[in-house]
Amino acid sequence: KDPPSSLNYLRINWPADAPDLRLTKVEAVFPEIQAAPDRKWCRLEASLVSESDPEAYGFDAKGSMPVDRVNIELPEKNSLIRAVIKSRPTRQSEWSVRQKGFFYRLFVDKTNISNDVLSIAEVTDRFWRVEVTSGTVGPGRHSPALEIGWIPHRLLFLARGEGPFTLAYGSAGLGPDDSSMKNVLHEIEEANKSDMTGKAALGRQLELGGDAALIKRQPEFDWKTWLLWGILTAGVFFLGFMAFRIYRQMNPGQSP
Repeated sequence: KDPPSSLNYLRINWPADAPDLRLTKVEAVFPEIQAAPDRKWCRLEASLVSESDPEAYGFDAKGSMPVDRVNIELPEKNSLIRAVIKSRPTRQSEWSVRQKGFFYRLFVDKTNISNDVLSIAEVTDRFWRVEVTSGTVGPGRHSPALEIGWIPHRLLFLARGEGPFTLAYGSAGLGPDDSSMKNVLHEIEEANKSDMTGKAALGRQLELGGDAALIKRQPEFDWKTWLLWGILTAGVFFLGFMAFRIYRQMNPGQSP
């Protein structure tokens, strides 16, 4: 049995002295279609960056989403611009170019024609900037809008024991877990995950530690480590002193 093939045409060679071949049935097996993950979109309103550069607009995403799609929404019909899209994580950081190209919104025969959404390398920057390098966009209410899209991260929890469970978050004293669950999660994806996984719903929100949990605590004094370093340092000085004494005894009247 030959392996599955994606070729469009199939040719069968049949011996001339053999009985005629009649093709009575053809079966086609189609691969399972994977549904694309739902992408979230956010429309950001523009603000003028500076009066000296009226064709530059700033945007605040008010969060750090894993953005991988961007688009510029032009306010007026039959508009065409060339622009550069930049971003940065903080207000003090340098701008990085994420995408550039032509953006248009045309109205032809009562049909709106717009440019395709652009893909970018995933970035979690909060602040965005659009610089119009060709064409014009009116100020004020005619400012362009920036659309950003991303696929939300998924959280998987490994439940132990019986529910209900408590999902605690917001503690400044906890760091990332050193254990890796990538292999386990991959096996779950490959197996019949419908039998191994399920959906969980959030219940009523409760306050546990309050604002005190948001304060990062200073690490405790590790006296054992400092004692060990002290002993090692004292040992080095002692060995140096002994070497000096031996040298003086072997070479009297000479300075080292």
